[in-house]
Amino acid sequence: MVAAFEKASGKKIPIKLCPRSPGDATAVYASTKKAQKRTWLESKIRYSRDVQRSMEVGKQQSMGIPVKALGFN
Repeated sequence: MVAAFEKASGKKIPIKLCPRSPGDATAVYASTKKAQKRTWLESKIRYSRDVQRSMEVGKQQSMGIPVKALGFN
């Protein structure tokens, strides 16, 4: 995910890895089967497209363009 944001922004993002806090999960897993049954669709994660769109929205918001004007509700 960090690499996708670095690519979209053209900037290096500093990362600091720290030890886990007490109670943090060591791993998290999820299944998309229930969602696929309800929607009949299989989603494909496209981080690069979604991250690029997120960067564009953030830039436009910083210029005062409301999210609604960008096609989001």
